[in-house]
Amino acid sequence: MEKLDFCISQERASFSPAVVDSIYHVFADADYHIRHYAIPDSLVFAATLGGEGRLMLEEKNFFLHPGTALLFDASKKPFEYLCTGASWDFWWFEFRPTEPDFPSLPQETVLSLPLEDFHLRLCSESLASLKLKNSAAASSLLISLLSLLGQKDYGLSNVRGGVGLFQEADRYIRRNLATATVQSTALHLGVCEHTLLNIFQALLGMRTVEYIQNLKTDMARHMLISGEKPIREIAWELGYADQFAFSKSFRKHFGISPSACRRAARSSSGGEEV
Repeated sequence: MEKLDFCISQERASFSPAVVDSIYHVFADADYHIRHYAIPDSLVFAATLGGEGRLMLEEKNFFLHPGTALLFDASKKPFEYLCTGASWDFWWFEFRPTEPDFPSLPQETVLSLPLEDFHLRLCSESLASLKLKNSAAASSLLISLLSLLGQKDYGLSNVRGGVGLFQEADRYIRRNLATATVQSTALHLGVCEHTLLNIFQALLGMRTVEYIQNLKTDMARHMLISGEKPIREIAWELGYADQFAFSKSFRKHFGISPSACRRAARSSSGGEEV
């Protein structure tokens, strides 16, 4: 049975830049599973203190471990969240932003944001204020919390630094383009996959898997234009399951098929089609 401390505000007041509507501090057991309707005009900020949880938003899955947090738009579609281990200890805030760029945290990205004692005190005091029907104070405390967390680097600070770690990942992927995966890259670098994701999201605005796929298709285009290898051989060298899978990925990325790309390159250079 989960332990729950919470408060739901009955006010519909407006404060700048955000209004908190509900706050939950949950210590869940293995049976915890919530199916939630969309929350109009609202964002959710969830921060994990201990245990493990998972949030399912449309077709996306976000795995939340101790010291991680997630911000997402809860207004679009129903969502689910559940405990995936023996327990899950987390804070959950539902709030309405009243200014367009608040907060400055990336959405739908698992962030490395461990809450320190001061942050935890802001969480507790925000909940206490909401219980006393002081929505203004509760909102101000949440605004302070999110503003402070927005100044962090989302887990990029480590002994090598986020940029250095990205460079190592890039070298590994390029040297092992046919076989590199998110899992193998993280294992090679000695970091967890969500740390790797945070770095790629923060530096490039894309997921690690998207970066690997982009490198593959860019290399494929280079091989098609500059060489004579058959398309099926290029697909094999780049680690695709078959020529069909390669062609589908290439068309999705460039908008044309591999064969059309090769023909266009030869035509523009005055070469003869074969």
